[in-house]
Amino acid sequence: MNKINKIFKLLFTSLLIIYLYQPLMAHHSAVAFDKTKTVTISGVHPPARFGELLEKDGKVNVFQEKPQTSQGMINGGFMVFKRGMLDYLTEDEDCDFEVGPLEEIAKAGEVMVYRHEGSWECMDHGRDIAHLNKLWKNSQAFWKVWD
Repeated sequence: MNKINKIFKLLFTSLLIIYLYQPLMAHHSAVAFDKTKTVTISGVHPPARFGELLEKDGKVNVFQEKPQTSQGMINGGFMVFKRGMLDYLTEDEDCDFEVGPLEEIAKAGEVMVYRHEGSWECMDHGRDIAHLNKLWKNSQAFWKVWD
């Protein structure tokens, strides 16, 4: 493989996930690595933080306490990209990959998504840590894969 087409991997570290690179890499190779696609993002459904209600004319028809979202996806923190992605970055210390370069790459139609349907949790705030500790304490830690 020549230098131009080399694949790089990027991982955010403030998350927990049961994830294997093989499905993401296979997806990237199948749909994105056609010399025009630059980035493949793992898309995940974020856990809900609030109860959801559906209403019509002021009457609540459906109420679900913190449902797992089924529509929207967010960046799950695992990405694969070709070397061309680096052309979108600058040496400016304010260059933020997600705000600017990734938006531009998406507008150019060069971003694909791999839909990760497995377990995923972020660890960005104190409430996230408390939630993860509670899962651990209650033997519900999906990331514990050892005995």
